[in-house]
Amino acid sequence: MNVSSAASSEFFKNATKPEWRTESRPVDLSDEQPAIFKRYCQWLYTGFIAPGLLAESSSGCLAYMYVLGEKIVDHEFQNAVIQAIISDMDRMNVVPSLRTIKIIYDGTTEESAARRLLVDSWAHTIIPS
Repeated sequence: MNVSSAASSEFFKNATKPEWRTESRPVDLSDEQPAIFKRYCQWLYTGFIAPGLLAESSSGCLAYMYVLGEKIVDHEFQNAVIQAIISDMDRMNVVPSLRTIKIIYDGTTEESAARRLLVDSWAHTIIPS
């Protein structure tokens, strides 16, 4: 990944500062799922998140993408993921699965915009306007 392309991530901005960089200290992302990080890299280069990922609820793709954005402090990416979730919800007339909710709640803080979206979407489903 080209570091300059990750300029929206506070994590990568800090990790690549001269005082933190050494040849022997690579940025360790070994705990991240390669398929999810690949989607992040695709977004960095294209600014686009493929539609229909919410349907991949068994894999929790969009949820894991949002949590990755939280870990690397990339609010632009998180906002793009939220827009993808909203778009998929509208287009497919579905709400995020319980698995998606668990992934987001386990991987985010209480102030998370994704948490609010999940609560609002389920509340709207239960109590239609």
